[in-house]
Amino acid sequence: MQIKIFNIPIIDDGHFAEELNKFLRSHKILDVKHQLVNTESVTMWSFCVKYLDTKIVEQNVKRDYKQELDEETFKKFSMLREIRKAIAMEDAVPPYAIFLDEELANMAKLAEITIAELQKIKGIGTKKIEKYGQKLLEKIQISSSK
Repeated sequence: MQIKIFNIPIIDDGHFAEELNKFLRSHKILDVKHQLVNTESVTMWSFCVKYLDTKIVEQNVKRDYKQELDEETFKKFSMLREIRKAIAMEDAVPPYAIFLDEELANMAKLAEITIAELQKIKGIGTKKIEKYGQKLLEKIQISSSK
């Protein structure tokens, strides 16, 4: 565990606050304590941040599933993306709210997509299954019969 202190003057142009926020976003934070410090010359917030000494890797790295998946699995993945898009339009939600690309890629790797198999995929919980599982299976069946 490491400790870092940040002092942010009450009158700040945002520079010090952004420095703190950037640090918080890039580390595994254990605890933050703050206190208002009033000296003769300046009033500031003092933040004591306890964190692990491992940086968090940016999670917005775009994966190329065409490179990661074999040709047949990628075709299945593409079909699942189209189905997800159709469900998203019906429910007026963004596609990622239904299933993430990573979840679709894991589905595409399955020999058969069933509710039981969906439950085994990391990130797909009971709520997603209840809300979208049956819709997904119905649309897969329709898409496969074309």
